[in-house]
Amino acid sequence: MDYPTGNHPESVLSADLNGDGRPDLVTADRFQYELSVLLGTGGGAFGPVAKVYPGPEPTSAATADFNGDGRADLAVTTQGEVSVLLGNGDGTFAPRVGHPVSGGAEGSAAGDVNGDGRADVVISRPEGVTVLLGNGDGTLAAGTDLPGGGYSRGVLLVDLDGDGATDIATAGFFTGTVSVHKGAGDGTFAAPAAYPRAPTRSTSPPATSTPTASSTWPPPTTAAARSRSCAGRRTARR
Repeated sequence: MDYPTGNHPESVLSADLNGDGRPDLVTADRFQYELSVLLGTGGGAFGPVAKVYPGPEPTSAATADFNGDGRADLAVTTQGEVSVLLGNGDGTFAPRVGHPVSGGAEGSAAGDVNGDGRADVVISRPEGVTVLLGNGDGTLAAGTDLPGGGYSRGVLLVDLDGDGATDIATAGFFTGTVSVHKGAGDGTFAAPAAYPRAPTRSTSPPATSTPTASSTWPPPTTAAARSRSCAGRRTARR
């Protein structure tokens, strides 16, 4: 079953937007300047599409409760901003509030990266990632840019090393690597480590092997072998 969206949907997320216990869908329709919201009706089916304006050129959306009212809200990467749209609890949203970020905002993820119980936002961009800490009232603090990782659409928040702190993972669009920023648990992160790591290249010239007698062809002829060969030829002439 196909459901209509806007022009060039670049990402999709699933969340319960109206509190009925059914999964709903949201797509970020970049060239339509809209979000397409499809509320689930049960059994894997969805109702009519509703359009929401998140700002120009939306590329990704993440969901969390940004103001602590128990309703699902959205954070959307748009052209030069992260737009926060607070949910009304019925599948509709309040008008967006934009938070400026470095140009080229692409992927997005939401989670608690500093352990204060408030939802934060991390976005990927051409030169790294940006961390925007949540204020708990539906607004976000000014972003902190972290370098590295390269251009990325995908960003993930997860505890990768089991230390209880949230880490950041991004997929490099052109580098063919996954970059991991290990979190300190306070909203700060270490420099990225790229996986898989590039192989170590040796600066020494390649070793050369000297042929041995056993690997030389034709094999050397010994004096004893020459003597037996001559004797054989004399016997044959008789």
